[in-house]
Amino acid sequence: MHRAATKLALITGVCLIVPGLILASGFPKLPQFPIIGGMTIAGDFNGDGKVDLLVVSGCSPSPCSNSTITFVRGDGKGRFQGSIVSGTAANPYAVPVAGDFNGDHKLDVAFVSQAPGQPTLSIAVALGNGDGTFGATTIISAAAQGYHLIAGDVNNDGKLDLVLGGNSMQVFLGNGDGTFQELAATGGAFSECVLADVNHDGKLDLVGGFIQLGNGDGTFQEAQTISGAGGCPAVADFNRDGNLDVVANSGTGLDLYLGSGDGTFRAPSHQWTSPMGDFLVADFNGDGKPDLLSSRGADINILLNVGNGKFQPAVGYLSLGGVLLADVNGDGRTDVIFQRSLPLGGSAVVPALAQLGGTFPLPRSFFVPDGNGASGIVAGDLNNDGKLDLLELNRDSLTWRGGHLNRLLGNGDGTFKLLPGLLTGGRDSNSMTLADLNGDGKMDVVVASGDSTDVLLGLGNGNFQSPLIYAIQSPWSVVALADFNGDGVLDVAVNQSLFARGRILLGNGDGTFRSGPSLPASFDYIVAGDFNRDGKQDLAAVTSNSVGILVGNGDGTFQPISVLRNGYTQSLIAADFNGDGELDLAGVGNTKIENTIVSVYLGNGDGTLQAARSFWVRSRAVPGGLVAADFDGDGRLDLAVSLSSKEVGVLPGDGAGGFQLPTLFPGGSGRLVAGDFDANGKQDLAVITSRNTVAVLLNQ
Repeated sequence: MHRAATKLALITGVCLIVPGLILASGFPKLPQFPIIGGMTIAGDFNGDGKVDLLVVSGCSPSPCSNSTITFVRGDGKGRFQGSIVSGTAANPYAVPVAGDFNGDHKLDVAFVSQAPGQPTLSIAVALGNGDGTFGATTIISAAAQGYHLIAGDVNNDGKLDLVLGGNSMQVFLGNGDGTFQELAATGGAFSECVLADVNHDGKLDLVGGFIQLGNGDGTFQEAQTISGAGGCPAVADFNRDGNLDVVANSGTGLDLYLGSGDGTFRAPSHQWTSPMGDFLVADFNGDGKPDLLSSRGADINILLNVGNGKFQPAVGYLSLGGVLLADVNGDGRTDVIFQRSLPLGGSAVVPALAQLGGTFPLPRSFFVPDGNGASGIVAGDLNNDGKLDLLELNRDSLTWRGGHLNRLLGNGDGTFKLLPGLLTGGRDSNSMTLADLNGDGKMDVVVASGDSTDVLLGLGNGNFQSPLIYAIQSPWSVVALADFNGDGVLDVAVNQSLFARGRILLGNGDGTFRSGPSLPASFDYIVAGDFNRDGKQDLAAVTSNSVGILVGNGDGTFQPISVLRNGYTQSLIAADFNGDGELDLAGVGNTKIENTIVSVYLGNGDGTLQAARSFWVRSRAVPGGLVAADFDGDGRLDLAVSLSSKEVGVLPGDGAGGFQLPTLFPGGSGRLVAGDFDANGKQDLAVITSRNTVAVLLNQ
């Protein structure tokens, strides 16, 4: 019989959500429950058969003595409400562990403690009363320096012991009454984090970066290597042969080491999954097979076990914060509990309940490799199959050989297939736009880079020709496409905000361009449109948060801005927000104290703008991007803003140029784009969540 200590893990990562604002629309939303901030574990701490939460919180500011142990009651349906606070003299340092340390059939808690300003560690043990409260904390000095605390019976006396692992290791033998006998610390840095019987001798062994077989008396044999395994591996019988196996993070996926049953392991089999963090084990689909979860900050990835030592391809979901695993609703499927910090202090937990088949009601996340500094995302049909695809831009490739494009071909159901990356041709690529530049019915891409404007002509199958490079040096440049000289061919306007005036590249109709006139000045941002209804394309421009119109002369030249309107505008979009047939503008920016504001400039139809109307979006956050679409299907344009708080704020439009207070959804801080990615007739969102991930929020 295998015995393994329960591993309760919290993977750190923070996503800020204002409580009570995840309410509306068809985007993914989950209830959240406020809790005190701290390190959290799950278990039945009041004996009612339902999963509760326990939070150990350190005191502040130092020096202090007001650390707490907080019980949060679970209702067995995935909700957490009501708390009981017990004081503790210890100062929590690492994730706690639960167990019955005094044999009264009530869960107790132990955790690593470190007094403020002190280098040494100790073990704190608080005995549970079975009602969510805890008795006085017992402090045990520790000689080891570790961060993994594990509970298990390592000397086979029927009493739970504790093992502190990490930089060195120490065993604390339980006396069965909540007290412990300290054994001498041993050297080594083996990242001990799991107790399991890997050789069928009835004695618990230590598994981490190495294997240490247990002697059954609380001591362990010399460490044995598992070739290539590192960090904290996952331990379970993954191929159902009766022997415990090990899964370790290989950097590019997972390495599965099948156990031989004698404490040794076979050479690893590798499964590519894209780079991930350490793996946690749970059964997410209720089929009795151990599955895997890995977190890499912006997303979590679920790998369902096929049962023969293989796993289904990883399915990525947007991460909402730190990760805790437990079956909170008793349906036999392990759920994911996210813990996040709230903007005004405190924390909240957001349970994501596992669905049939091991799926989760979360936005899907997609890995986009080989880039440094995600700077743009656009949507279009790159392979002419009638399904929207995504193109994601990075300022530079990982090899620093130029800007980098990731292509995600849409499957028509809101999921995507990643193609190999492409170089843009220029360095420090900042923005891009899609259009058919040569009239062949295939989408082409124009990229504004720091040392050039780059044109990649599409082949209609998701691939592109080698880039055409036009030398226009300007960091932070932005491109706008329109027929500026009235010859029926798309031209390119490139702003140059730091060193020189922008320039028009006049299209030749075959996807190539020739140098055209310079713009009247340098600008921070530009967007094209006919703002005076004379049939000639104009430019709207941002300069120092103010907005004005450059009226086009129809030959590729422009008149200087006559009137600037002040507002909060770092980026700009053009659309008819009040339904009068005239183009309006919306921009997003932030105040000095980081309040995000949307400014709307209604067009008069003569090339002038009305004074800005500003709409609050979010405090303590700065914007990442802005898009307009009808998200709620009422025929009026709405706005969506990505935020540094890793949210997307959706502002419903009133059809008269005004916008309601936003609804905040979990999302990302980068650029975003709207489109119907699952072909249900509703506008969805794709948002950059990190340099390597894009999340898709489907509007159901």
